Amino acid sequence: MSANAMFSFQLVSALVSVGMALGALAITPPVANTIVPVEFAGNAAAIQAPAFGEDTRIYYQADVNGGILELAFSGPATVGKAFSLQTLIPAAQVQPRTLIAAVITDGVDFNGSHIYFVSPDNILSEYINPGGAWIGGPNCTTCIDRNRFAVQPGNSVLYALANNGPNEPALIRVGFVSAGAPGGTQRGGLHYRPRVDARASQQLIDVKHE
Repeated sequence: MSANAMFSFQLVSALVSVGMALGALAITPPVANTIVPVEFAGNAAAIQAPAFGEDTRIYYQADVNGGILELAFSGPATVGKAFSLQTLIPAAQVQPRTLIAAVITDGVDFNGSHIYFVSPDNILSEYINPGGAWIGGPNCTTCIDRNRFAVQPGNSVLYALANNGPNEPALIRVGFVSAGAPGGTQRGGLHYRPRVDARASQQLIDVKHE
């Protein structure tokens, strides 16, 4: 199979049926134990808001040279329905077969959602939903992009963890393999506070070295 070959994975969700036609979702009546096929070219990540009707969002790259899509499901996985599919991050900002990590700092709704990925020039990048609309790209002054963290090409490590404890500030820890000097692990390399996202008031970056 060539490097540009398309792979597919299947999402198993009871009582869900989704047909894909001409790049759009066609919602059909629920069918028990339906398998939902989704074409993708690399990694995928998902988040869920338990207190927001248990809605789910899945993020994946549509094709080798494509952007990152958001597939939205309403309701819990056992009875939910796919209701939207949109290109969230343009292809020009995404590395082919990029790593993807997603995290949410508030389970009440999807405000405070963060998507992490790798840019075409191997820079750790981020899109943020501070409330109602996503922000990201070259003009985002609060995204992690501005720190110009270089990601080691060809590695397979990217993760994001959120501290949602009731007595602690919302904190996100992002881990990735750095393209910097090899040897050792730097923890707590940076703190910064996105001005537009009070719920993710502080972010701590783990810079992983091979």
